Amino acid sequence: MRYGVSMWFWILPAALAAETLAPTRVQDPIEVDGVLDESAWEAVPWVEGFTSFRPIAGQPDPRARARIAYDEDALYVAFDVEKLDGTPLIQTLVPRDDTLFHDWVGVTLDTYGDAQRAAVFRSTPSGVQADGIFIEGEHIWMHSLSWDAVFQSAGVTHEDGYTVEMAIPFRSLRYGEAESQQWGIILSHFTPKPWTVNAWPLLSRETAGILQQAATLGPITPPPPRRNLELQPTLVGSGDLTEGAWSADPGFSGRVGLTSALTVDFALNPDFSQIEADAQKVEANVKYPLFYEEKRPFFLEGADLYDTPINMFYSRSVADPLVGYKMTGRQGGWAFGGLGSWDLSPAPSSIFMDYATGEALPGWGEETVEGRQSLVHVVRTRRELDRGRSIGGMVSDKELLGDDPLGNRVGALDGAMQVGEQVRIYAQGLASQTDTEDGESLTGSAWSVQVERTAEQMSLSLEQFGVTPGFRTENGYLKDVGRMGGMADLEFQLTEVGPLRLLGPGLQTTALVDMDGALVEASAGPKLEAMIGDRAYTRMRASAEKETFFGEEFDLWRFRGFLAVDPTPFTDLNLSWRVGPQPHYDAETLDDLYRGFGWRGSVSLSQSLLDRMSAEYMLVAERFGKEATSEAVYTTLLHRLHANLNLSRELGVRWITDWDTWGESLESSALLSYQVNHGTAFYVGGAITQDLAGSDPLGASVFAKLSWLYQP
Repeated sequence: MRYGVSMWFWILPAALAAETLAPTRVQDPIEVDGVLDESAWEAVPWVEGFTSFRPIAGQPDPRARARIAYDEDALYVAFDVEKLDGTPLIQTLVPRDDTLFHDWVGVTLDTYGDAQRAAVFRSTPSGVQADGIFIEGEHIWMHSLSWDAVFQSAGVTHEDGYTVEMAIPFRSLRYGEAESQQWGIILSHFTPKPWTVNAWPLLSRETAGILQQAATLGPITPPPPRRNLELQPTLVGSGDLTEGAWSADPGFSGRVGLTSALTVDFALNPDFSQIEADAQKVEANVKYPLFYEEKRPFFLEGADLYDTPINMFYSRSVADPLVGYKMTGRQGGWAFGGLGSWDLSPAPSSIFMDYATGEALPGWGEETVEGRQSLVHVVRTRRELDRGRSIGGMVSDKELLGDDPLGNRVGALDGAMQVGEQVRIYAQGLASQTDTEDGESLTGSAWSVQVERTAEQMSLSLEQFGVTPGFRTENGYLKDVGRMGGMADLEFQLTEVGPLRLLGPGLQTTALVDMDGALVEASAGPKLEAMIGDRAYTRMRASAEKETFFGEEFDLWRFRGFLAVDPTPFTDLNLSWRVGPQPHYDAETLDDLYRGFGWRGSVSLSQSLLDRMSAEYMLVAERFGKEATSEAVYTTLLHRLHANLNLSRELGVRWITDWDTWGESLESSALLSYQVNHGTAFYVGGAITQDLAGSDPLGASVFAKLSWLYQP
């Protein structure tokens, strides 16, 4: 049993010795088929010595080994992995990037060697691809997979396990100008049951950064950066069968790589259609405007560069752009980017009320943006130093066009530094100026400081921030202004405690005050994370809370949690809950303001079938009532059935049925997709919608989308 916590809390250990891997340059061709039988592989040595990273760090993993080679066109990565005795491989054919809870192997490439960000390429034993950008500070297993690149992958399973081959074209990577280079590299493989992340080289939580622990791949001599060109015409057609209305919406986008490190993207009438619709959300008794994740391809590329602690760019605020353009690049230790759009239907501000007092705040509401267009521009630059240190700046501008033009301008500076091996500090300072309809000018500032201390058995996060009343970021997303606050989060990580693979008790506290020091919100309470054997995981948190809403102070408590259980190797059952009193946020008068009691629960059951089909049923139930009388204010149920049948890696069929008792709607949709890569694809589908409360309850529509990625 390994438990207990080091008493030497602030003594920083020595850095791990860095591994070095010299890739083999090959002359003979390699066919990416998952079978390592080409003569080129014979001269390439195996990389061995994988170890586990989570949940238990440092345990030897003799099941995996890998090979690295390259030629004038691509970097080749091959894996050979033995499966665990008595555990089947999870390798169901699924859509691209939908591989998180499957067996997979991957390579993380820090092509600039600055330990800031890296490209990630993954493949399942069936060859299903996933790719994304890993940003220092994220979880190496669960991070954004929104970035897409063109690469090849293939896998073959056998009695003892599986092999995978990947070919990553150099044209899909960004790297420097030097003839001979050294990149950071991490090789990894994931086993979902039991949940285990394994990696080479040895990774440890005793060092704050992941990319700092990467091995050195080099020397490697990739081809000189060249000017790449990508063109992507799109055509989206839709029809309302009920109304007899039809529309066709052509678009065009392109990318010019001036070098491998500098690209320019442009789009005319860009395709911002979403193949996957936003998940349904209940909008009753909601305090803040709902936040939706970005799914549109134009904004996903390079989105990590604009991600800052205080949100300056919420891309969903750009609702209907006619023109879009971007530039991203790296040069001499500088990372820089800029984007712009002409938006035909800008979103209103997320800030319109001081919820503690109930007073309206000056800003851009629905009436301000209605009927207007806007020009949006964001520019970002960052100087990237060694050991994850950086200093950067960002400027955001949004101009509402019309007879009375209005503008919002925001400037910011930010930085990151590391103290010793285990402590990282992030800081950001911002200032804004906003025109209002009454002719006044709002000015304000904001700041944030975060300190993170990581170790194998204990981690601590601290944050302090402040936002003055006049601060606005109309291209971003804010919940409150005129606030100062802080957060402290302490976690322990104990492993192999009886039947528990992982036991993580912790404590979290938050506090928020106004500029006069009056309490607005506060919470404190314990939390717990546990991995029970090989097939169950849970996390829970209980808190005592205080909140001031519309001038009334409420004493509250809340209990929330999540439980994941695997009844069979191919079945996942997830439960989540949230219960406790809360104010009646939808109160229209002070007489209707009271402390109510609410709960929200969800259950999802997913099943993989026949290595080609997967299905998930999800139920979300929510209720809010008057605490004094137990009278229900609202009760709602959201049902979703989502089924995928993948006939091949490229060809798939999807079915979704949504039944919403809150919105009183029932919708079923089917989609046939053929996806060669992230840019060349064809989709055709239809939907039937029934308004369960309307006088004209039935609607039917069809949808088709064709896109082609041309790379000369």
